Amino acid sequence: MITEIEILNILKEIEDGKLTLAYTKDPFEVYAGNVIYNISNGWQIRIFNDSGYWDYIDNIKTDDGREINFDELDNIQSLRNYQPSEKTCLNIYKMKFENE
Repeated sequence: MITEIEILNILKEIEDGKLTLAYTKDPFEVYAGNVIYNISNGWQIRIFNDSGYWDYIDNIKTDDGREINFDELDNIQSLRNYQPSEKTCLNIYKMKFENE
């Protein structure tokens, strides 16, 4: 399993621009569903796009094959409530930001 610390570090590196993302399908073309991003470190992250808005992390897979799914992520408090900054949503994930 991927640890909470590993995931939080990757998310921080994405937000800080140390890691880059390449989507497999343009997020603007996905009205509601998962957008898969390949991370420059070899990992992959799936984000649920809800009508163009960044909603939640659905899945993360490491370059060595470890994987964590939505149900497992939802059991980790810091990740259940994770929301990138508005700037990160727009500029990196190419999704709108919704402040709840």
